[in-house]
Amino acid sequence: MKRGSLTLRAFVMIAVSVIVLLLLSIPVSRQARGGQSGSGERNSNSNKSTSKKANAPPKKSPPATSTPRRTAPSASTTGSRRAPVTNRYGVEMVWIAPGSFEMGSNSGEADEKPVHRVTISKGFYMGKYEVTQKQWQAVMGANPSNFTGENLPVEKVSWYDAQDFINKLNEMNDGYKYRLPTEAEWEYAARAGTTGDYAGDLDEMAWYSDNSGKKTHPVGQKQANGWGLYDMHGNVFEWCEDYWHDRYQGAPTDSSAWLSGGESRYRVLRGGSWDTDASYCRSARRSGFSIPENHLIIAGFRLVAVART
Repeated sequence: MKRGSLTLRAFVMIAVSVIVLLLLSIPVSRQARGGQSGSGERNSNSNKSTSKKANAPPKKSPPATSTPRRTAPSASTTGSRRAPVTNRYGVEMVWIAPGSFEMGSNSGEADEKPVHRVTISKGFYMGKYEVTQKQWQAVMGANPSNFTGENLPVEKVSWYDAQDFINKLNEMNDGYKYRLPTEAEWEYAARAGTTGDYAGDLDEMAWYSDNSGKKTHPVGQKQANGWGLYDMHGNVFEWCEDYWHDRYQGAPTDSSAWLSGGESRYRVLRGGSWDTDASYCRSARRSGFSIPENHLIIAGFRLVAVART
């Protein structure tokens, strides 16, 4: 009896414990299932969001353009840029921005000294090419050149002939005043920010005695300088506005024409020609004692233009 009673009591306690455990497990299971359900929904939403991002098309880069990038001119040519202009006779003019440079050469001829700093405070337009025979004939009605060809530079024109041509252009009243470059403007434009003898490789840029075949060549066939000017070295000498001075002592520092003192019966030629050696093509080289009435087969000119005010 005693042993049976104990057995019954143990059975009852076990049964009660099982029932209690079952009752306690029901809300816990529901809570667990509810928590899993909420987590599942969040995970599902998160996966949906991630899926949208993954499936979204990638942002397209701007289409490549076929227009080449413009290369900035060298050194002192980084001033304000303006578009080139072309007048009714087809003379193309390139903008030369204001700036400063060292004019002359300490290693050159005596007349290239002393080296002095010149400031161009106002920009100007300069002929992209030397004036051609086609342009000269269109304005003047005749062609004085020794070597003939529409796109060859006009030569055998005196300094006074060049002034006559310029006067006719100014009669157009097209908004620009045309003239010859001053000697300082010419060297500033020829150097195009460089400081050596030439604005680049001479054989690539110039027609001179070593490669010209003893004749002029159509303008623009060689390499341009940093401003986009052609034939600043070689092909034909170019008339400048200034009187000849055998030294730079007292020269203007503002790029104006030097029209006092010196030899007023002579004008300056610059740039060398098809008939001269390399030394005459140097940016700093000056050729003086040129009588303005002379008609030389090695001399032509290039225009400068400024806006009328």
